[in-house]
Amino acid sequence: MKKFVKILFLVLISMKLDLSASPEYLKYVNEIVNEFEEEMKKEYGLHCCSSGGAMPHDVQEISVGFQIRKKPTLEEAREMEVTAVKKLLHLVNNHKKIRPFLREYPFGPDRVGVSITFCNDKWDHHNDQSVTLIFTARGRIFYRGSEIRMEKPLLPVDYLKIKDPQDPEQCRRAIEERDKKVEKLPLVSQEYFVPILDESFEEAIKIVQEKK
Repeated sequence: MKKFVKILFLVLISMKLDLSASPEYLKYVNEIVNEFEEEMKKEYGLHCCSSGGAMPHDVQEISVGFQIRKKPTLEEAREMEVTAVKKLLHLVNNHKKIRPFLREYPFGPDRVGVSITFCNDKWDHHNDQSVTLIFTARGRIFYRGSEIRMEKPLLPVDYLKIKDPQDPEQCRRAIEERDKKVEKLPLVSQEYFVPILDESFEEAIKIVQEKK
């Protein structure tokens, strides 16, 4: 798995919720996520790799990330994502113990985040313009591909050499020194997510229903 994917999953909080000395509702979130994982693994063979959300004082958002060795069509990815979001919402809204702790009831698609990363047999991405990642955010579904670009590596500016950060001349020289170092380095492969499509969750549901 590439470095930027690891960063993405860290942002998604790549760990099980720590229930020790935690608010009561985290126990209920964990119950929901565990059942959700089992259902998605049974139906699609998805492997859960991250879970978290926004829960400072109540349950504002719930996020779950999955991986699977598969190269789907856009239609297959859409159906999988729609099914997953609907399952998670059903589990949340039918869990009576968590209901008093929800930011709003019923929980809507804008309050859950489900991501699915599609990989090859080596758990690397398909860099051929197919759907590599699909995820929900703010009630919309986003589709991303993956591509490799040959670029100069990124190097940070050595700010320790700048005695006065307010001096624009010192900052300029530090940046020029960094750029000269970069020019001497060989090109390296960098992997990027590239937009394919985005649509509202309601649009996606309608398309999936029309296909059946």
